[in-house]
Amino acid sequence: MKWYGNLNNRFIERTSGQTPEVGMGVTECMWSDRHPYEIIAVKDDRHITIRRLNAKRTDHGGFSECQEYEYTSNPNGVVYNLYKNKKGIWVRRVGRNGVDNSSGWYVGRAEEYYDFSF
Repeated sequence: MKWYGNLNNRFIERTSGQTPEVGMGVTECMWSDRHPYEIIAVKDDRHITIRRLNAKRTDHGGFSECQEYEYTSNPNGVVYNLYKNKKGIWVRRVGRNGVDNSSGWYVGRAEEYYDFSF
């Protein structure tokens, strides 16, 4: 496995998280940033549909690593279908049989984080 980006993100995205339920949070782990989503549909314990949440920063911390956000549902947010692969890792389905491995996903908590160092 190749390690890249923020170590916290790599650990988070490799955990299976909680059993998915509608309304539960999901975090997209990117290089060092994180973005919040919510589950809007559960087909079964391995297939879910998620939608991007709005994240408004509330801490007035500027370029700080200590960040606090307020999350609200976004009916117009981008929608993705995720599934849990054979290794127990959530991945985004692209097309009929494709997989996008550019982001990692954690089911159980919605979190925003912006890394100002890049």
